[in-house]
Amino acid sequence: MLRRSRRLQENGYYGSDGEPVICYNERTNRVFKKLKGGFHARFDTFPDTYLDVPLDVPSGTRSSETSPANRPWKMLAFILFLCLGLFVTLAFRTEFSTNTVTNVSSGNSEDVWKHLKELQVKELQEEVKKLQEELEERQEKCQEEVKKRHEEVKKRHEEVKKRQQEVKKRHEEVKELREEVKKCREEREECQEELEEKMEFLHPVSDMMPNFALESLGAKIITDMTSESYPPEDKGFSLFGFQVLSPKFPPPVSPRILLQGLTPTTPGRCWAFKGTKGRVCLELPYSMMVSHVTIGHIPQNKSPDGTASSAPRLFQVLGQRTMYDRKIYLGTFRYDIRGPPLQTFEIKGHDKMVVKFLTLWIHKNWGNSYYTSVYSFRVHGKVTDSKALQMLHYL
Repeated sequence: MLRRSRRLQENGYYGSDGEPVICYNERTNRVFKKLKGGFHARFDTFPDTYLDVPLDVPSGTRSSETSPANRPWKMLAFILFLCLGLFVTLAFRTEFSTNTVTNVSSGNSEDVWKHLKELQVKELQEEVKKLQEELEERQEKCQEEVKKRHEEVKKRHEEVKKRQQEVKKRHEEVKELREEVKKCREEREECQEELEEKMEFLHPVSDMMPNFALESLGAKIITDMTSESYPPEDKGFSLFGFQVLSPKFPPPVSPRILLQGLTPTTPGRCWAFKGTKGRVCLELPYSMMVSHVTIGHIPQNKSPDGTASSAPRLFQVLGQRTMYDRKIYLGTFRYDIRGPPLQTFEIKGHDKMVVKFLTLWIHKNWGNSYYTSVYSFRVHGKVTDSKALQMLHYL
């Protein structure tokens, strides 16, 4: 029996029958049959496995390079070679010195870690510097932007101030215009009032309505129910029909002047009575419904003494159907000396009252204690007597 090596037996050099698993074929290459158990499976479990070797190898010999046991070590060597290559590339990239490489090869790992920490610190410091530079640049940019914004805000504030000043000026102009408009309105109202006064003076309302207190139409003064005229009649002194002494006062004006329909423009052409209270009673030409009454006096600017103190101030109008009937109250009115000379007053509820006789009661004047004067008295309304209407149609 041949001597067999234990190492070869353990490595599967011999088969189950004790013969070496070697086939001397004419192939130049060696072919291994792949086993199901893997690269490290033992050859004794597969008896039919053959190994082809080149022809130039002598029989009974096997090199260490072609042995299956040396293949894992080759793989490990290849892996170590790759690791060394990676280490060298990292060393060049991280700027390792030759000392660190020697220290790594010699096994001084503390220096390596220190150097790595220093490198990390340097990298961190460089990153921090870069970040600081970036922050400084951004801060500068932000400051520039903030300055620009501040300048824009200042410009806007200046524009706002200018606009506010313009608005204030416009408000002042608007106020001035409003004041001017108010003044114009006041002036216009004054002009309108003056025009109305002039129109009332030139064309009073009473001129637009028929006047029934006219002697020409048949109106009469009832002297028994009328106050005595002022001044009283003074005939003077006469002897044998000759006038010896002339009267002290001009003859009094009869109340019939109120029935002439005159306009109060001439001083003295009026009826006056003594004191502040008096009355005048008249008979209308027709039975009628009295709607308005008009009373007149000269204005202050035409009075000789520059006042209208003798003008009636508060007066009352009463009516009767006949002389023996009870008097009907028609209204109480107030004459204003600051108004137009002829002032017309409306009688309320006139459509329910028919009268033929009217009484003008004057209760107060504007301050003259000697006498009260009336320049005009007019009666307006609607005739209710059909016969009278027919007569008016003929007129």
